[in-house]
Amino acid sequence: MRTTTQDNDRTTDSGTPEKGMCPESEFCGEFEVVVIYTRIRATLCAMKTAGRLAAGLGARIRIIVPQCQTWPDQRGEAERHFRTIVRDRKIETQLEVRPCTDRCRMLQQALAPGSIVVLGGACRRWPTCESRLARKLREAGHDVLLSFE
Repeated sequence: MRTTTQDNDRTTDSGTPEKGMCPESEFCGEFEVVVIYTRIRATLCAMKTAGRLAAGLGARIRIIVPQCQTWPDQRGEAERHFRTIVRDRKIETQLEVRPCTDRCRMLQQALAPGSIVVLGGACRRWPTCESRLARKLREAGHDVLLSFE
């Protein structure tokens, strides 16, 4: 898929997006910081970190809410909560609720190579689901920041 903007072309000769550019986003061609929803409180912490990072980089924020079929249906609550927050942001922000059966596979499809990802989580001595997800995303070549509550 070849994506272009009016100002400049942000693809390589092979048609793949540059590092940190998302191939499926409305923001295509713009640098973005991706926040992945885990839990509301943890994600709010991640959004604060992403906001500071995006402001410093001149980037946009994209929030991905995986709606896994194995999780209880939290979509309504999360979507309502984050839509309110997104409206109040001074940094351009996009909210994506993505249904999936495998969160890691869906994220691999949704994220461009080398994306900057911010995850919220709790600081624990043992591995948490957020730290395991961060490890998998790093292994896939993404830059991941963990923001602790």
